[in-house]
Amino acid sequence: MIKTAVIGYGFSAKYFHISFIQYLPEFQLVAVSTSHRNDVNKNLSSIICYQTADELIQMTDAVTPHVDAKDALFIIFLLHLAEKSSEQGRTIWL
Repeated sequence: MIKTAVIGYGFSAKYFHISFIQYLPEFQLVAVSTSHRNDVNKNLSSIICYQTADELIQMTDAVTPHVDAKDALFIIFLLHLAEKSSEQGRTIWL
């Protein structure tokens, strides 16, 4: 089983990415990072919620943090997250 975390809890994460992760038996959703902690706690009560992406990358045992990105303005931020994930020996999905 591939332990997976989602960075960001926007529309795409809520209604697409997390649903796919939970549907596929090869994956296990273990954590989410978001400022919307109440939503995560309400909708995904068994999932660990982190305040920041950096905290998630450092603290979770997920091997594949997944970023819920909406537009290209986040590219620099995504590269930063990819570098942080790589430093922790993890793969990041963009």
